[in-house]
Amino acid sequence: MSEICICGHREHAWDEPTVCKSMGCHCIHFEAATADRPAQSQIDRYIASFETVSDRIKWLLENIKYLRNLNNLGFVISYWELVCGIKFTDEQKRKMIDPEVIRRSKQKLVEHNQEKYGEFSPSFQEQKILKQYAMEEFILEIKNAKS
Repeated sequence: MSEICICGHREHAWDEPTVCKSMGCHCIHFEAATADRPAQSQIDRYIASFETVSDRIKWLLENIKYLRNLNNLGFVISYWELVCGIKFTDEQKRKMIDPEVIRRSKQKLVEHNQEKYGEFSPSFQEQKILKQYAMEEFILEIKNAKS
């Protein structure tokens, strides 16, 4: 596999200055894509330029018409994949539950028992315990990543 420029294209002219050969791309020099600086297509940059989620959804529905036929879960997964760049396997998609079902279930529980399921305001001691637990989990993740 050849290197990909951060503009998202593979073909560049190697004369000085190096330029992307893809029509409409104004990349003036080749910078190899890395994990820290991944390739980003022009569509990705265009969608990212929208300020609100509503604008992004509007663009998706106008330009990728088959998304209109998806249920809530399918649309949310497509949004995450197309806009946020999160990729899911088919197995992960099958296991996912519609976000609306989760929201409604939580709302119903909170309505019926506010004290047990409502907002949580931890005491100072509880906050210390939560922070300690989070630090231990973080350290374990670092150790596991190194080994």
